[in-house]
Amino acid sequence: MHNQTVKTKSNNDKENAFCKHLNVNKSQLHKALDWYHSAMQSTQKPKTTH
Repeated sequence: MHNQTVKTKSNNDKENAFCKHLNVNKSQLHKALDWYHSAMQSTQKPKTTH
């Protein structure tokens, strides 16, 4: 359990640094990541021909 806490804190520190670097807040970053993952999933679906 302790290792997970340390890992989460490390991830939060990286996330904070990244947000600061891009001059965005966490909410904007998470929206962008959600959009990116959604876009990647839709492009990986098999194309159907009509």
